[in-house]
Amino acid sequence: MRFQDFGIDPRLISSIKHLGFEQATEVQEAAIPLILGGCDIMATSQTGSGKTIAYGLPILQRMLKQRRFEHRAVRAVILAPTRELAIQVHANMKHLGMSLDYQIQLIIGRESFQHQEKLLRKNPEVLIATPGRLLDHIREKSISLEHLEFLVLDEADRMLDMGFRDDVSAISNSAPNVKRQTMLFSATLEHVDVANICNQVLRAPERIEINRSNDQHEKIEQRLFFSDNLTHKEEQLVHLAKTEDYRQLLIFTATKLDTERLAKLLVDNGINATSIHGDMLQNQRKRTLEDFRRGRVEVLVATDVAARGLDIRTLSHVINFDLPINPEDFIHRTGRTGRAGATGIAISLVSPKDWTSFGKIQSYLKVKLPCIMLEGFEAKFKGLKPKPAKKRLPESNKGRPTKLARKGDKNAPKHKQNTAPKQDKKQAMRDSMASAVDGGFAPMKRKPRAEIIDDGHEED
Repeated sequence: MRFQDFGIDPRLISSIKHLGFEQATEVQEAAIPLILGGCDIMATSQTGSGKTIAYGLPILQRMLKQRRFEHRAVRAVILAPTRELAIQVHANMKHLGMSLDYQIQLIIGRESFQHQEKLLRKNPEVLIATPGRLLDHIREKSISLEHLEFLVLDEADRMLDMGFRDDVSAISNSAPNVKRQTMLFSATLEHVDVANICNQVLRAPERIEINRSNDQHEKIEQRLFFSDNLTHKEEQLVHLAKTEDYRQLLIFTATKLDTERLAKLLVDNGINATSIHGDMLQNQRKRTLEDFRRGRVEVLVATDVAARGLDIRTLSHVINFDLPINPEDFIHRTGRTGRAGATGIAISLVSPKDWTSFGKIQSYLKVKLPCIMLEGFEAKFKGLKPKPAKKRLPESNKGRPTKLARKGDKNAPKHKQNTAPKQDKKQAMRDSMASAVDGGFAPMKRKPRAEIIDDGHEED
């Protein structure tokens, strides 16, 4: 379906064409008419399916058609879980609204609070923000959401996993406009906290579920190779970075230190690479991402900080140097390629320490992923066999193991000592005789002994 078929303003159609889009994706086709109709929505779709346009385009269209409730009020707030995603959404919204006379501003952490206060004094119509920093401005009264018309929660599941539930609730409560329209986008709608926040912030929402988060992306080819250890992985990585036919390559690793170490390793081998991680200053991260977007850098080594929100069409390959612990992060990592209908290749290096994560990913995707040898860099490791379940020893009526412990065996189960208080023997005998009488049995009388005479003779 073409975007002009939705009755979108020609200025917005021009912006869409400038971005290179003409046909709506599935989630856009489903969401745009509902948002134009004023419905609250809760939606899930695969990474790279065009969610920003799915809510951004109809919001701007509605803003054109209806008057601002209050002259200086913020009209739309879009919340994103990470700075990187917020920056990406801001860039997309600026492109969509480039033909409109709207102020579209970005408010995120690790940037000057005073400078952001100056931006808010310009009375922006659209605000893209991370929850924590926006709530700081609300508390400092640098912004009011009293007349807010549109609220978007982008990647709500990630937002809640990062501990922003109370912040999201507080932001929603600070926007009491009864005519407010709220849109929630999430990788999954089965998330318990997502269901709770939906009940709290949405009113009679329409549900959109195009593809579940654990559905495999049809246009992303998965390649998995066995690795023996860290040194072997590094050799494989350098080989892949030199031989794969990619336009741009994104490499994911587990730790911040590994990003810098691997980037240096690649540079030492003549590869145009750099790194990004959470400890870098915000300006450094923005500059690094901009260099990667513009093609000044061909290979970027990153932690999961770049997994969500990075949208680069020329990104053809992703490599998981380490597999993530959370299977959903695997989806979002590999989803950085194969975006907007393009094809992509996702490569993962699987060593013994990745085997548990590999199993979780297969269970989550509900599919068997073939793991093979990398030619010329074959591994000795071929996977781990599942451990047999431990057999429980049968227990006796007294709760003690029937297996006899050998003398000196430290691993033998210790018998529980009888901790009951000792009973007086005479009292025990009296109780025994009483119970016998109660049961109809007479106690046996002891035969009297012969009496001993002091003179040493027995009595006749």
